[in-house]
Amino acid sequence: MDATEPAPELATLADLPFHVLGRHPKPLLIGQCRQGSIVGLSTRDWFDKLRDVSLGLSSLGIGRGDRVVIMSESRPEWLLVDLAALAFGAVVVPVYSTLTAAQARYIIQDAGARIAFVSTAEQLEKLQRIRHELPTLEAIITFDPIAGVSPSILGLDAVAHRGHARLMGEWGVGREFRDKAREIRPADLATIIYTSGTTGEPKGVMLSHHNLISNLLSGHTIVPVDENDISLSFLPLSHSFELLVSYVYLAYGVTIVFAEAIETIAKDLAMVRPTVMTGVPARLEDVRRLLPQGVTIRPFYNQGAVVDLTTHTVFMNLLEGGLLVTM
Repeated sequence: MDATEPAPELATLADLPFHVLGRHPKPLLIGQCRQGSIVGLSTRDWFDKLRDVSLGLSSLGIGRGDRVVIMSESRPEWLLVDLAALAFGAVVVPVYSTLTAAQARYIIQDAGARIAFVSTAEQLEKLQRIRHELPTLEAIITFDPIAGVSPSILGLDAVAHRGHARLMGEWGVGREFRDKAREIRPADLATIIYTSGTTGEPKGVMLSHHNLISNLLSGHTIVPVDENDISLSFLPLSHSFELLVSYVYLAYGVTIVFAEAIETIAKDLAMVRPTVMTGVPARLEDVRRLLPQGVTIRPFYNQGAVVDLTTHTVFMNLLEGGLLVTM
């Protein structure tokens, strides 16, 4: 694996889409396992859609410093809208898709989010039940097409279409997109990640672009992945661990393929044949139970030490913070 560092201009996460486009043109950059095949986007198509979504959000009046919620299972759209919002200085607030409506309400209300992305009709219904308690929430955008909804509920494709119309119809919009990304400073707030709330109400942890880029660069010194690698992602992007690893993957050209579901992981592993995966103890136990007989997981890194995953005891004693493994 080549440990080549990213270009010096990678100072904020707003720079990351441009870095990926310039450094890592690939026929498959990000995809997902769906019904026995991998569906995804090339680097060029991914960047173009990200740009269109970013411009579409701007056309809705969302700007620098505004809070944008993402409440979804891990999927390509999660990462795309995250970076689309960060590109013009919005602040992303992840919300676990497994939270109840009341738990989601507290986080969205506390963050003062103006817009929320949700994945499915189920997640939309959850927000609709509490929307009257969220006065700052102006619109909800769904990843899946959902018919018969109110005008304040938009589809992701519709937002991208608005952005593309701006690009085609207004002079200099493409340059404006790049210039706005350059305006983002390392000290600017990038994300607010809420704690689990086991000792009371969840508390928001505020992380800057510098915090995340610093971790990205440090992480790569330990995990020297490159554009020859392919990952299978199955952990929630709402957790800082998987999200940061995904930033590392993008910065160094790793192809990211999202699992269809934890229940399909054995089939997805055989189809993707990943060179790198991330996991945490509970999830790795799930994966191990689902693997076909004779298939093993070989360790790569855990908190600075290579570990042997051939025994149940080691699984149960992995250090907090997750495990990076190769197949």
